[in-house]
Amino acid sequence: MTDWVLAEVVARQQDYEPEVVASVEAELAARRIDPGTQRELEAEVLAALREEDARASAPLQWAFRIFMLAFPGIIPQVVVGWYYLTRGYKRRFRECWTWAGYGIVLGVVGGVAVVLLCR
Repeated sequence: MTDWVLAEVVARQQDYEPEVVASVEAELAARRIDPGTQRELEAEVLAALREEDARASAPLQWAFRIFMLAFPGIIPQVVVGWYYLTRGYKRRFRECWTWAGYGIVLGVVGGVAVVLLCR
């Protein structure tokens, strides 16, 4: 494993078994990495993890909410949702489908209202 992967395991200790973390720490010690370099590596890993978490929790922009509400078809959902999901925007992915659902409900309710009003 690379130093980056090992540092990531140490940074995400809560995601791994204690035995795994202990063996990774032992491997890092065996590699005799300079303490300054190890601190820099850990800081880079923590920054990358913070960025990943921020990306995953970013809300869907209002323009896309309106777009999903106005055009609740499957193709826009797949294209926009896939774009967000593959780039780590998990919340935006979920919100795409939520707003499309609102658009479908609005369309059904509007259609029923038109039919009932035209009678």
